[in-house]
Amino acid sequence: MRGDEYCWADHRVMRIGRAEHQLSDNSSSDTDHQDEMMTIKLMIKSITGIAVAAVVALSACSSDKGESTATDESAVTSSAAEAEANISDENVSDENGSDEAYTAVTFRSEGDRLIVTGAIDGTTLERFREARKAHPDATVLVLQNIPGSIDDDANLVFSRAVHDAGMTTLVPANGMVASGGTDLFVAGKERILEEGACVGVHSWGDGVEEGDKASRDHPLHQQYLDFYDALQIPQEFYWFTLEAAPASGIHWMTAAETAQYKMTTREVKQLSQGAACDDR
Repeated sequence: MRGDEYCWADHRVMRIGRAEHQLSDNSSSDTDHQDEMMTIKLMIKSITGIAVAAVVALSACSSDKGESTATDESAVTSSAAEAEANISDENVSDENGSDEAYTAVTFRSEGDRLIVTGAIDGTTLERFREARKAHPDATVLVLQNIPGSIDDDANLVFSRAVHDAGMTTLVPANGMVASGGTDLFVAGKERILEEGACVGVHSWGDGVEEGDKASRDHPLHQQYLDFYDALQIPQEFYWFTLEAAPASGIHWMTAAETAQYKMTTREVKQLSQGAACDDR
């Protein structure tokens, strides 16, 4: 299954998990506090992974006490390589435990631009910080191909970080954003779609219900309305995404639709549609 199809279906499923997380702690509504808590959550995930790797390594050492020092060093090197592979760009496992593989976001520098490709997950924020540290003059995120997010908590934290950094987001003429990638695009302070770019949206779903079927006062909607409010994107855009396509599908937006919902800060006359976008 193609990575973009996988992300389209799973991106809004992850929204349910984020909603349950926030509803369980509705005593605080401060945006900065929510961002901090979600960032801590991502850090805990990473620390847990390191701890598990350490336990595995220690167990291996205990069972092979009779082996030479060279063998032990080889085992440690192998474990480190495996740990690195688990956060590599290719064949990363879904954080929900799925065997489906996806390509995690990477950043590549070209002058004042960072070229971004891949699905957003729990490693993306740290990669973004490292990229900005290595390339402090970069002011533009070129969203070459962002099919969605694996972890929606991570996606919203990362998108807010992009907004707070004052980055411009740009989808090139041969580029594509969909699902969580579209959320990332609207997080830019300046938002540019080149002629022919692809912008996809759809509803969320958990296998039982979908966002467009939930009542408008359902608490699951609120965190997304707050997100768009912070970006000064009309709330009507959120309702549009729910109605435009089911969670298993995708709607490729027209230039007129992006103008209607104030998604860009520069006029675009024509966007690509249909198969031209499906094949990216």
